[in-house]
Amino acid sequence: MTNVLDRVGPYFSSGDLEEAKRILIEILEEEPDNLDAVLYIGVAYSETGEPARAIRALEFYTERRSDNPEAWEALGCSWYRLGEVEEGRRYLERAFTMDPTNPSILRNLGVVEEAASNLSRAFDLLTTAHALDPLNPRNVIALSLAQLNRGRREDAQVLLDKLLIKPLTEEIRKDIILLKLRIQLGWV
Repeated sequence: MTNVLDRVGPYFSSGDLEEAKRILIEILEEEPDNLDAVLYIGVAYSETGEPARAIRALEFYTERRSDNPEAWEALGCSWYRLGEVEEGRRYLERAFTMDPTNPSILRNLGVVEEAASNLSRAFDLLTTAHALDPLNPRNVIALSLAQLNRGRREDAQVLLDKLLIKPLTEEIRKDIILLKLRIQLGWV
């Protein structure tokens, strides 16, 4: 059986999820019972704006293997991306119960709690995610947006400035610079 992460891990790391999906489809054509490939194609679909396809893959996966918090997290994120906040929260809570110190799960659950107007819990989750992995751009951006939602513009800018001195992909650097500009213009 193919080690999926060996084949697609570098593409996930670099953000080339289209190439990861191509390889995962190739793996699944050869090994339709490769559950790791099903999981990661679900994650890739979720991250590339195809939440309905992601949900189908992730539900298939979780029906066969229910002990993986990453799968429940991806399922929660996919439902959230479809606008189903409560459904997203339900799956993210399951992931959180399984792995309560995973910064990615904490961040995603925090984002969903923010959307559900559970602001105190959201802020606690996002702050903890950032404390556990302060160099993760997604954690910094999510916490910065939470700061902005609370009227803490300076705190948000400080977080973003600290991140900008780190090596980042060009896409993330651009997103951060645009967010900083929106803050300075008072658009957020």
